Amino acid sequence: MLLTHTNQANLGRCLEDIVRVGFIDTNSIGCVASSVVLYISLIFIISVVAIRFIMAVMFQWFFSWKLGNFPRETYEQRMARLAEIENWTSNIYHPAPSEYRSNVGKNGIRSKTKFLPSRLRFTQLENLKPGCPNTTYGMLDSSSSNWKRSTMYAASVKGGQKGADSPSRYSRSTTSFGDSAKGGFLDNPCPFPLHNVVPQPPPDFEPFNFPLAHTICLVTAYSESVEGLRTTLDSLATTDYPNSHKLILIIADGMVKGAGNNLTTPEICLTMMKEFVIAPNEVKPHSYVAIADGHKRHNMAKVYAGFYDYDNATVERSKQQHVPVVLVAKCGNPLEANDSKPGNRGKRDSQIVLMGFLQKVMFDE
Repeated sequence: MLLTHTNQANLGRCLEDIVRVGFIDTNSIGCVASSVVLYISLIFIISVVAIRFIMAVMFQWFFSWKLGNFPRETYEQRMARLAEIENWTSNIYHPAPSEYRSNVGKNGIRSKTKFLPSRLRFTQLENLKPGCPNTTYGMLDSSSSNWKRSTMYAASVKGGQKGADSPSRYSRSTTSFGDSAKGGFLDNPCPFPLHNVVPQPPPDFEPFNFPLAHTICLVTAYSESVEGLRTTLDSLATTDYPNSHKLILIIADGMVKGAGNNLTTPEICLTMMKEFVIAPNEVKPHSYVAIADGHKRHNMAKVYAGFYDYDNATVERSKQQHVPVVLVAKCGNPLEANDSKPGNRGKRDSQIVLMGFLQKVMFDE
């Protein structure tokens, strides 16, 4: 300080050079550890990026072309199949010739030989066989025992029967083919006419060499308008996915009446259904454990089953299909009968209802 204030800084630097012997350069343990962690992290991040880049290059160059590839298929055949898949929705409501179906022969009878279908259509065939109704994928082969497999998925409804005596209420597990045969069904080439069901295709039905997955289209409704529900259900019902593998599941979250609506959401949904398995006025509420606290953990719901009822003003008749629909209407427990929103538990509770349904279907729990 003295040498600086007296303008003798050069003298001070000279004295420093004379006196200094050396210096010790040290880093604390924290600085060393910080540097080690920094470099290790840098090496790890660079390694991960490099490995992912190498894997992406290997997948693109060596493995991607093998995905979806079928043995004994040339490049031209694969390109033709991809073009068929790309255009398989063109005019899906026009009946396709039977020779283009993998499970139907030229005479309208199922063929055991598997071929690559050039198209996929879900409407009726034009070469119907008199005396036997057609299914979604072809004619019933009454000349063999395979008709049991194609028609055992549900009983038919004759004369619009409903209620306790309706044949459609009985599952396939309770249908007795032996008793039916005693009743004269053996004399009828089609023992179970399919009137109120969407029949399942044969187990070997694999369009484009892929088996079809059964799909549940979940629609959660709270206080939607008629137009909003109609738009959503029309979109799902008119998709070209086979109706035998498609189910629309509507879960109405409570007896709620939206703004501008004259009906509650479940009542609006019921107006968009028809051909009920059980008449709506006969459906009873059932209890389940809901996601809530207190007495609201006990909730009740009514389950309606039928088919989607189109509106001719929104979907033209030529595009209307036979789509199964299940409506779960949460109606609440008796303690909340006078509440403004009985049965309302939220969309998360609706998802739990769906998971419980799948748990019952898949594991019988």
